Amino acid sequence: MKTCLPNYHLTVRHLINKTIAIPIILTALGLQIAPTAKANNNEINGRIPKAPTECLAESDIEIMKFNNFNGEFVRIETGVRLPGTRSPVHTHPYGGSTCVIQGEMTLTLEGHSDQTFRGNLQTGSVQCYPMPPPQAGHENKMAATNTGKTPALIIDIFTVPNGANPKMFHPMCVLQTGNPSCYITGAGCDQ
Repeated sequence: MKTCLPNYHLTVRHLINKTIAIPIILTALGLQIAPTAKANNNEINGRIPKAPTECLAESDIEIMKFNNFNGEFVRIETGVRLPGTRSPVHTHPYGGSTCVIQGEMTLTLEGHSDQTFRGNLQTGSVQCYPMPPPQAGHENKMAATNTGKTPALIIDIFTVPNGANPKMFHPMCVLQTGNPSCYITGAGCDQ
């Protein structure tokens, strides 16, 4: 069921028209964090994240041809995460970035302390965080939690690997078990 939240439904085209998306995409695609140690599929850094796993309240997907001199596609997903909810424990096989446009999100990333990122549409303040891909011996498992008091508007940005169908590409490998139906354990893991 799709929930409509007034003032938080914002499409990628609207953001592009407001000239905010392109600098965000360019900045976000260049960010990286070093990989670290491995753990249980429902745990990150030896603990299960506390917030309940829930589907995004709203979401939209945009596939764009992005001129990065390789002719690769960029998959952009906008979403609204409700306060006190999180994504399941997962990885991103090809990496990616999330930009917090409005609200507050806390990233729990394997081998790192939790980091909080905020966005405010009124002031134009946007913070982005990298979602590094797994690397030799390091899964880079993560979960993102809305730790604020209001819904968080986020944009996830993924480069679609050459040869992959942009409409069929699953940028997230869901590791955690016992998820709501919008997150299927194992989805996106076989790419």
